Amino acid sequence: MNRPRVICHMVSSIDGRIDVVDWPADAPYRSEYEVIHAQYDADAWMCGRVTMEAFAAGVRTAAREDEGNAGSGLGDLYVAPGHHASYAVAVDTRGELLWASNDIGDDHLVVVVSGLAHVSHLQALQAQGISFIVAGALAVDFSLALEKLAAHFAVKTLMLEGGGQVNRAMLERGLVDEISLLIAPVVDGRAGAPSVFDGMSQSPVPLVLQAVETLPTGVAWLRWTVRTE
Repeated sequence: MNRPRVICHMVSSIDGRIDVVDWPADAPYRSEYEVIHAQYDADAWMCGRVTMEAFAAGVRTAAREDEGNAGSGLGDLYVAPGHHASYAVAVDTRGELLWASNDIGDDHLVVVVSGLAHVSHLQALQAQGISFIVAGALAVDFSLALEKLAAHFAVKTLMLEGGGQVNRAMLERGLVDEISLLIAPVVDGRAGAPSVFDGMSQSPVPLVLQAVETLPTGVAWLRWTVRTE
């Protein structure tokens, strides 16, 4: 399979929680996370629907009676015209996120949906100049989505940045090559708070430790590759 190299790049508390909203405002991880992200020189970064809500203009809450885009004639791919050096990839299975722009910062927006996303949503994305990929019927087929990102957007390196459900889905399918984890000097401890990989349904995934570095602020940066044997 021709796909990008995938690095899962996350920040967590020492107990593995990733919901930073209630962490101390001066927690020394925010700038370091972005600096390390830039060091990978990736073509794209990807987040799931919940994480991407922070960047969206809103969320569609009313269900449609005629869900789905099968047979719509739109096809399963739209590449917006223009030159795009980098991409923000939003995994939005049912097409629930509403957007005010076709980019996030300097990154062109690509929305990945399943066959459950309504045709009118895809039409709206196209009208806004937002690229989209339809991959999978009832759930996102991550392998197919990555293949299309490589083939049609020339993505070679992708940063997978949460949340825990999309991280888990990619890891379980053997689509994560490296894990880059910043461990902040914070204890969260909240029951039910999301973690780096949520809801694993198979045996633990073995890793190979590549590096451990203590940053000047006390944040620990750990890197593993995923064992493929």
